Amino acid sequence: MIPGQPIPTELDHAAERAALRRSAVSQAAMPAPVEAPPAAVPPPPTGPIPGPAVPEMAEAAPPAGAEPSVSPSPSGAEPAVPPLVLDPSMVGVVFIHGIGAQRAGETVIAWSAPIIRILSAWRRDRDMLADPVVRSQVDLTGRTTPFIELEVPADPAAPAERPRQRWVLTEAWWASDVESPGISDMLKWLIWRGEARRIGDGILTGINAADDASRAQSVGPSGTIEMAPRPELSTAVRLQRTIRDGFERVLIFGLFVLLALVAVPLYGLIKLLSALPIPTVVQSISTAQLDWFLADWFGDVRVLLGDRAQAANIRSRVVTAIDALREHGCSRIVVVGHSGGTIVGYMTLADLPPDLKVDAYITHGQALGLAWRLGHFTGPLETFEPADGDEDELLRRGDRLVGTLPPGLRWDDFWASHDPAPAGPLNDPENAVTVPFVSHLVTNRNSMVNDHGGYWDNEEGFVIPVMRLIDTAGRGDAESRFFPGYQPTDPRILARAERVTRLSRFWLLWLFLAVATFLAGFLAGPDGFPSFGAFVLGLPGSLATPPPPGDGLWAALVGAISIGILSYAVQKVALSRWDEWDAESRAYARHERFVQRPAGSLTGQWALLLVAQLLVAVIAAGSDARILLLAVYGGLLLAGWFPREWRRRVLPQAPIPPD
Repeated sequence: MIPGQPIPTELDHAAERAALRRSAVSQAAMPAPVEAPPAAVPPPPTGPIPGPAVPEMAEAAPPAGAEPSVSPSPSGAEPAVPPLVLDPSMVGVVFIHGIGAQRAGETVIAWSAPIIRILSAWRRDRDMLADPVVRSQVDLTGRTTPFIELEVPADPAAPAERPRQRWVLTEAWWASDVESPGISDMLKWLIWRGEARRIGDGILTGINAADDASRAQSVGPSGTIEMAPRPELSTAVRLQRTIRDGFERVLIFGLFVLLALVAVPLYGLIKLLSALPIPTVVQSISTAQLDWFLADWFGDVRVLLGDRAQAANIRSRVVTAIDALREHGCSRIVVVGHSGGTIVGYMTLADLPPDLKVDAYITHGQALGLAWRLGHFTGPLETFEPADGDEDELLRRGDRLVGTLPPGLRWDDFWASHDPAPAGPLNDPENAVTVPFVSHLVTNRNSMVNDHGGYWDNEEGFVIPVMRLIDTAGRGDAESRFFPGYQPTDPRILARAERVTRLSRFWLLWLFLAVATFLAGFLAGPDGFPSFGAFVLGLPGSLATPPPPGDGLWAALVGAISIGILSYAVQKVALSRWDEWDAESRAYARHERFVQRPAGSLTGQWALLLVAQLLVAVIAAGSDARILLLAVYGGLLLAGWFPREWRRRVLPQAPIPPD
């Protein structure tokens, strides 16, 4: 081993053994060569022709409780590859990320963190050592296969029904194996081809489906939500939905207009400036946010649907990870995919080698529905006819996206109402090649910007159910050791929904005031943005002597940017207070004894921050008392910023109720 080089992990060695085993099997199954007629080819040379060495499989005694899956060879020769032995207590989990700039090891570290936190709390509640991590080998260079091994003890309440397990978590990292689509191609695809409209319609479908589910859901086995037929809506509800849909359409339309008219020119300018031979400029300018928005949300569908070579390259990563876990001894395999990774996972499982078996498939933020819509799939699958045309995105017979999953594989799909990727549940056979076994509605942030990447921050509605699925994968209807009987009506999930509802209401109020602020600054003419811009440009002298009324584009631009900064500060402080409340509540939700954390002074702080935003609107409208208003604004911002942790130390806290 060269000093400084990453050491191959056990999964690397397992992948090598799996490759040797497959090579041996394929060579052993290869038919004998047929000798050609002498007239067709030159006569063969005399003497034996050396051939590739085929390792023999020798019999080995499996450990107690293990299941050998390879028959021994009768030759008795020393094996080049040890016989495959599966441990019934070992569960392998493969994480598949979507397209983006993920580093090697980033996904397995980020996704395993909430699992480890919940497992640690579960162990502490049972007087066990808190740390569940047995081993961890994660190389951030991508030159080795990362894995994190977790110890899951037997449930003291039912050790026979819920015995000890060992979870081996790894990732199928493929960010370096794909060429992301260019920004110009993505904008042409989204804007000029009209796919943004289809995505917007899907978002509204998801919002309304979430509303229907909350009105007519029933709790099924294992705490699942079973969608009932769409209920009849009253006139008041239909009117409310029409108003809400109209407002959501305006927001979605505004987002894409902003993308087309503002973000694109700004993106071009940033790219031009970053090309300048000035190191400080290159280091300080980044287009990561826009690249992430286009690539992580929509680019994965574009590549995986239209570029079959790249899709095959990516699938090989998933097969290798599954093969390595099986060779490592995992008797049960779970695949977890997000965004474009759900497309990768589906295509891989639809074409899985016959000797590999996956027990559970878990998707979140899936892009499968979008891929099937953009590929012009019209079901059901038995009557599917490919659409006419030569576009790369059109699905054809033989494409793995119109294949079926292996029989016996359980597929659970998690979707958030405002997530633009899934755009609602996959519960319609006319729009989905395969319908998931269960469709789980979760409450992330009720935000089109944050819902797609917010699943692993939702421990109550997503992480706990995922852990329950991993625990029971391949075990039929067995009950999980984690929160037995956990259902969508659990107080933890309801408490999170209440927190997110409060956040949504505040954000809408702030957004209304922010829009009114900019309208006031624009309609005030020279007394609006130009006047405030002159005040900012004249600092600090303008604090003592009021500057003359501003004029010109530069003063107006400075004024508008300054008002934007003041408004953004209000929103940023308000969300940071909610994040504190949410983090505190999630910490309590990890334990068996759940205590709902009250909002405390959050409502009052939000009220003060909304008043601060009103003061910004008055300043934007051209008030002469802007110095006094800015001073009051700063005081309100400070009062709204006062952290929750400090208040907990200063103010008396209510005692935690006993069990």
